[in-house]
Amino acid sequence: MARPTVKGLKYFPFDVGFFRDKKIRLLRGQHGADGVEVYQRILCACYEGDNGYYLPWNANEDYALMAEDTGYSEEKVRLIVSSCLNWSLFDDTLFKAGNVLTSRSIQRRYFGAIKETKSKAAAQGRHTIIPRDICLLIDDDLSEFNKTTAWLQVGNYCLFSENNTSKSTNNNNYSANNPPKEIRVDKIILDEGREDESSDTPPVGGDTPENSSRKSVKGEKPPKHRYGEYKHVLLTDAEYQRIVVDKGLELTDAAIRHLDEYIEMKGYKAKNHSLALRKWVFIALAEEQQRAARTNINPPPKQEKYSCPCGCSSTIEHAQKILRRIRGEETQ
Repeated sequence: MARPTVKGLKYFPFDVGFFRDKKIRLLRGQHGADGVEVYQRILCACYEGDNGYYLPWNANEDYALMAEDTGYSEEKVRLIVSSCLNWSLFDDTLFKAGNVLTSRSIQRRYFGAIKETKSKAAAQGRHTIIPRDICLLIDDDLSEFNKTTAWLQVGNYCLFSENNTSKSTNNNNYSANNPPKEIRVDKIILDEGREDESSDTPPVGGDTPENSSRKSVKGEKPPKHRYGEYKHVLLTDAEYQRIVVDKGLELTDAAIRHLDEYIEMKGYKAKNHSLALRKWVFIALAEEQQRAARTNINPPPKQEKYSCPCGCSSTIEHAQKILRRIRGEETQ
């Protein structure tokens, strides 16, 4: 009897700098240890699953199952997963295109773990193929994996193709007139019956005739939210998160407060507040902090209130009184 095929990983490497990662710190700052737990549970489910490098995520079931496993509310789990997507811990484009959770780091760890086994399989003509639109690996990653043996390839087929009848809402089964072709490669197809949402988001993998025919929705701009005490600073979620990742949460909030107060006092106008923050607000804030630091190093001497046993109100009055005594004009 042939040995059963092992799917997924039994373990995966854990970076020692995990908790120093900016994205993890932001996730923990927003949701506490609960956010980190949900993220790690999803990582385990991804690596342990049949696919290994991506996790199909069913909105109707998986939020509820995760809530049951962790003891958190379903709404809290939804917020945590949304934050993971916002902070790019998972790729937001692929999640919108096919309800899958993955990232470049996830794919690098997975294919790095199976490299030795799959290299041997490639010697027998069985290469590992990644669907073009789900692959987040860059050319340097592929060159690194294929340095000794060319075993990992990016396929010409897509999981989220509009022509893939396995995800058609009108036909959940393969067509009898157009049966699927058998491909002898290590690939995994998404669950049958999944609704195809790819028409709104182009796939990853280059400008091919197939990709160019799939147009994204035009005219839709992400909403901007108001920040600051006076609500003058307008930023999208992506703009705010990008600045926080670059500058840190504390410095970002200080810069927003500076710009918000400046607009309130001066009536300053700018079309792009994100650009204004990057171009001059952080610089102005740093100069202001430097001036404050110099002032604190050499503070001006404090003037103490004059106290005289004679009841004089000042040193001048006291000196005049002593002078009058010398002249004999006044007695003690």
